[in-house]
Formats: sequence, C-alpha cells, structure tokens
Amino acid sequence: MCEKPQMAHNEIFNIVLIVLGILAFVIFYFVFDAGYLLSFIIGFAPIIVGIVNLKEIRKKN
Repeated sequence: MCEKPQMAHNEIFNIVLIVLGILAFVIFYFVFDAGYLLSFIIGFAPIIVGIVNLKEIRKKN
C-alpha cells in the first residue's frame, strides 16, 4: 500500500479537509444548484478522508 504524505499526519490539515468538504457541499448544492447526490459525493469525499485520518492520528497517540 502507498505511504501517506507527511501532510496527512497533520491534525490541522485534516480539520481543514472536513471544513472544506462541508463548504464544497454547500456551494455545489445551494449556489450551483447541482443535484444532491453530486454535491454529496464531491463534498463528503474529503470529509471522510479527514475523519479517517484523524481517527488514525488519535489511535497512534
């Protein structure tokens, strides 16, 4: 399996990923009037990655 970049081990980076995912969902759904499923996929992919990385970081500590 590939190694994660050093940036993925940073807690602040993962929190920013979660915030950007929520912001992307809101922008795509309300501003661009895209469909719900498209907005969900685009917005929640970084949220899931951020949550998984944060759980791994906290499990190591």
